[in-house]
Amino acid sequence: MAQSRTPESTSRGASIQNRVPAEAARHFEEAKTAEARGDWQAAESEYHEALKLAPDWAEAIVNLGIVCNRQGKSDEAIVAFSRAAEINPQLLGAQLNLAITHFRAKRFRESEMPLRRALAIDPANKQAGGLLVLSLFALDRYSEVVDLGEHLLQAAPSDAAMLELVGRAYLKLRSYDQAVRTLERRARVQPTGAEIYMLLGEARDNAGDTEGAIREFKRAAEASDSPTLPELRFALGYVLWKLRRYDQAEPEFRRELERDRNHSRSIYYLGNIALSRGDWKSALPLLERAAGAMPQDFPARYDLGKALVQGGQMTRAVDELQTAIALNSKNSGVHYQLALAYRRLKREDEAQREFTLARELNRAEREDLEQKVQGEERKKKP
Repeated sequence: MAQSRTPESTSRGASIQNRVPAEAARHFEEAKTAEARGDWQAAESEYHEALKLAPDWAEAIVNLGIVCNRQGKSDEAIVAFSRAAEINPQLLGAQLNLAITHFRAKRFRESEMPLRRALAIDPANKQAGGLLVLSLFALDRYSEVVDLGEHLLQAAPSDAAMLELVGRAYLKLRSYDQAVRTLERRARVQPTGAEIYMLLGEARDNAGDTEGAIREFKRAAEASDSPTLPELRFALGYVLWKLRRYDQAEPEFRRELERDRNHSRSIYYLGNIALSRGDWKSALPLLERAAGAMPQDFPARYDLGKALVQGGQMTRAVDELQTAIALNSKNSGVHYQLALAYRRLKREDEAQREFTLARELNRAEREDLEQKVQGEERKKKP
């Protein structure tokens, strides 16, 4: 984000020149002339000379900070902006440039207060508002992003960048219906680029609109910049996989692997699809790769255990399924698969124990599902 001298730092400079020594004013003008030709060292020197004669000239201190920033002297710039803000807390240029310097260095906590002071001075300052929203987002303060962003959108309802940022914040807050509405507005304002449709797809999927998610992901895939967007093809494949449209999902996962040959989630789902078709020979190497890349991932370890059971590798299957149980002991299916492996190894007592656990957990899963369904039905009643 480029720095720019604010109206205060230029217009006030002219008026204050009448109240500073003439020699200081001359150095100030020489500094501005040096700036105009891009001679930042000369400008810095002239501002220092002016400030020797007028040490509390806040506007000159702000300008000194700007030329320090131009030379990469951010620490010196911060000292200058802080000093100017101390002398004149109502000087917008001091507050805004101090915030920008911190923001560029990704010191978002430090940028927040001068940005709030800048907005108190000039509530309509779009740069201060935008940077504050970005700072809050970087600090994971998504509720504040939404509150401030929605307020700023009242004055600028077609601000595409703000709409996208607020939409992303709603996604982080799991307010999916609001995310869809906001991102739809963003897409209408600026209907280009794959990323916005990918975000809309994510929002629709989480809001329960699976077909709408597929539509958005396909629109994203048709955009000219789609090949460079990570996980777009995976996202489309995943939604299709959830609908059990495996024939459509499989090529999407393979396209993701063309972009990133080590994309572990795509490798896993390709293995899962092969396993669901009963093709354990194809599934096994894929699931081994996925489990190796994601050792703490329960589905990958569980499916690898299932593939090993189907392939008759019972000793390895027991090891994998026990690892899966350590990750999630409440899943009935993993206990059932372990029981099968124990039985084929003639370890009947252990097999019976796992069959019993599988039945008990299966019953608990059904009861939990029934309670959830009843709860949803009660919500729908007027």
